Amino acid sequence: MNVRASILVNGSPTTEFEIYRDLRLGDHLSPFLFTLAIEGLQAVICKVKIVSLFKGVMVGVPYMDVAEMAMTIACGMMSLPFSYLGVPVGYNMGQAINWKSVVEKFTSKLSSWKARA
Repeated sequence: MNVRASILVNGSPTTEFEIYRDLRLGDHLSPFLFTLAIEGLQAVICKVKIVSLFKGVMVGVPYMDVAEMAMTIACGMMSLPFSYLGVPVGYNMGQAINWKSVVEKFTSKLSSWKARA
């Protein structure tokens, strides 16, 4: 099966490329890619909050409304910061100390990969 994809760069799609291997649950890169994606999302949300365009769950919605919605869709409520798949979410990633757990995980994985090579 040939799978092709393209990505958006500044709103314009790139030329399609063939995907030879996909990310799967348990892939060692998944948590790192999640961190990159969520950091970008957090930056956008922060910028939108600054210019007062965001009026969603994070701003202006009473706690009880959020709790009721969480019960309705049978999910839990969390507050920032938290860890997802062992990766810090909502921490100030501009501080080196907050990258420590990510670096340690990559170091251990890389050392085991190097040992096999």
